[in-house]
Amino acid sequence: MANAVLYNALAWAINGSSLYSSNVASWINTWFLANDTYMNPNLNYAQVVRGPNTYNTGSHTGVLDLKCMVKLVSGVLVMRGGNAPGWTSEIDSGLITWTKSYIGWLTTNTLALEEAAATKCVTFIPIPPPSGDVSYTLRPVS
Repeated sequence: MANAVLYNALAWAINGSSLYSSNVASWINTWFLANDTYMNPNLNYAQVVRGPNTYNTGSHTGVLDLKCMVKLVSGVLVMRGGNAPGWTSEIDSGLITWTKSYIGWLTTNTLALEEAAATKCVTFIPIPPPSGDVSYTLRPVS
C-alpha cells in the first residue's frame, strides 16, 4: 500500500491526472480514517506469536513492519505540496491525528520500547521526533 501511495502521488505529479490523486486519497481514507476499515494506530499484533503458552500478541520485532510509512509520508507530502485534487484538509488532519496517536503508542508501549532497546536491529529503529512533535513532517494543509 505504501508503494501504491508513493507511486500514484508521483504519477499525479508527473501527468496531473486526478485518477492518481484520487487513488491516494481513497487509500489513505480506507487505511487510516474510515471507521469501518481503518488500522488501529498501534502494532500490538504485528509479528504475532501463536501457540501454546503464548498470549497471541505481537512481538517487538513487529514494530519494523511499519517502516514503510516513510514512503507513504513521501507520497502525502507530494500530494499536499501540489494541492492535489482529492487531498482535502479533512484527510490531511485525519492522517495527522492518526500519526500522533501512533507516535504516542511508539513512544510508550512495551513492544515498541523493547524494539527501540534491541541492539540486534541496526537497519531500522523507529526514532520519535523531538518532543513527539510531528508538525515538522505532517502539518495541516493551509
